[in-house]
Amino acid sequence: MKIVLASGSPRRAKILERLGVEFDIVKTGAPEAAYPGDPERTVRENALAKGAAAAARRVLSADTIVWLDGRIFGKPRDPAEAKGFLRTLSGRTHSVFTAVAFDGEAKVVRSDVTFKNLTDAEIDSYVEKVRPLDRAGAYDIDECGEALVAGYTGGYENIMGLPVAPLCDWGVVERPVGFFDSGVGGTCILDAFRRLCPAEPTVYIADSANCPYGNRPADEITALSVANVERLLAYGAKMIVVACNTATAAAIDHLRAKYPSIPFVGLEPAVKPAALRSKSGVVGVLATAGTFGGRLYRETKAKFARDVTVVATVADEFVGLVERGETSGPRAERAVRAKIEPLLAAGCDKLVLGCTHFPHLRTLIERIAGGRAEVIDPSGAVARQARRLLAERGIASAGGRAYRVMVSGGRLYRPEG
Repeated sequence: MKIVLASGSPRRAKILERLGVEFDIVKTGAPEAAYPGDPERTVRENALAKGAAAAARRVLSADTIVWLDGRIFGKPRDPAEAKGFLRTLSGRTHSVFTAVAFDGEAKVVRSDVTFKNLTDAEIDSYVEKVRPLDRAGAYDIDECGEALVAGYTGGYENIMGLPVAPLCDWGVVERPVGFFDSGVGGTCILDAFRRLCPAEPTVYIADSANCPYGNRPADEITALSVANVERLLAYGAKMIVVACNTATAAAIDHLRAKYPSIPFVGLEPAVKPAALRSKSGVVGVLATAGTFGGRLYRETKAKFARDVTVVATVADEFVGLVERGETSGPRAERAVRAKIEPLLAAGCDKLVLGCTHFPHLRTLIERIAGGRAEVIDPSGAVARQARRLLAERGIASAGGRAYRVMVSGGRLYRPEG
């Protein structure tokens, strides 16, 4: 549907464009109210007032405030006040309240933002670069945000002034299928899914700031997985693909128990097809230490690989190669050959890629194998399972605008583009 955006904020317009929403802009100039001690009422009333002033149907409006110590930090009046705001927020956690309204209904979303300890020089530099006097609010993390923010809760768009999940509730934006991985590895799953389901909107989170997951303890991986799920739910995700073998092994049971209304698709090494197709009776599995230590791998191996020998090889270093974009060249070849040649020497005729980073090295692995072993990539099977689950739950896309959002890891988890 085409809507009216009752806001002159370029940040809000950018969010809608990224989500493929058609819209016209109307600047209402509605006066803003402030209710001391009640930030939720403040943003709700202001958002509704802006929408009413637009005098149109299908109107989307919003209002955002920064809140700390019972005080609203609005648009600074001069550079000195802007710097004073930042000094007050420095090293502390404050709240960002955003109300979004559509055709007379408003929803309020709160996120908590923690600032780094800022020096006067850093504050002066930020104000000079970003010029917050020209923008709504006390600061703008869309520009030079890494200089300010140590961390935050909720979705990036919440802080930018237009939460996405309420837009999904109202049908302004179609709910996406969410994907997350410790980095870029899971894009092999994402690409396979897009080929099967081109009409489905998707959001992918690459948690590169915390990559790799493979050598972390299970409880830490679970905590990181929960944080990624929360980010995807801020986009209104209708289903989540855990596009990471290590995260699946450590966290999938916890995620399904914590979010019972959300269907999850996890990964497990493709031991079953490898065992069924092996002629030599020896199968090689390449994965991270975290995957080999998980319940799913142990159960799958015990159930389907009783009649073959499985040679498990930890290849955590492959993750770093892929994250650095080294999928070819002398260093990548040395690292891959050091893992593949012993498997071939052991008689393996099937090589299972048990980490979503590893398919990015498939061309190199196949060249080294030289036809002596078949490389098994589970990406297609995972994509087909996701498609089946969408159909079974009755939540497949009806064929709307299939937007694509890629979220880069780092302190801000900022969407690309």
